[in-house]
Amino acid sequence: MENSDAVSIEDTKVITNDFCILKDTDTVAEALALITVQNASEIVIVDEAKKFAGILTDLSILRSLPPPVLDVPVKFRIKTPKLRKQLNEELVDSLKKPIREVFKLEKIKPYTSKNQRLIYAIDKLVDSDKSTSEIRVLPIINEDETVYGVASPESILSYLKSHQKFC
Repeated sequence: MENSDAVSIEDTKVITNDFCILKDTDTVAEALALITVQNASEIVIVDEAKKFAGILTDLSILRSLPPPVLDVPVKFRIKTPKLRKQLNEELVDSLKKPIREVFKLEKIKPYTSKNQRLIYAIDKLVDSDKSTSEIRVLPIINEDETVYGVASPESILSYLKSHQKFC
């Protein structure tokens, strides 16, 4: 039996290429479409050079949008048609903005390379779970900072279970 401390993430086959990706110049509407149509909970964001720029979560996208006027409870609705129209226009305008203008994209979220040891990936995921982060995947980055894939806690646990690497 292999020692999980010495196994690289790539060797474990816990990395998937089945994830959503957008450029930071794509619009918030495109991100919203991915979370609603593809049921994506995280979207990997890359810059124009296809280098990792960050991750957007479904919750961060939804939080960035003002509520549509009709979704506001009746007692709080704006009675003035002019103001109601202005709020709806703000919603439409916010959807047209590029992702990088709406979200602060930083590589502060946990990410790792495919050559890192599996134990390091587990540690990164555990640390991100302890923080206020909503991210449920670990981006795996190539040496040139492009995205290789993502690993999820589920894929890592499945590997550990199938290789009997748990207590």
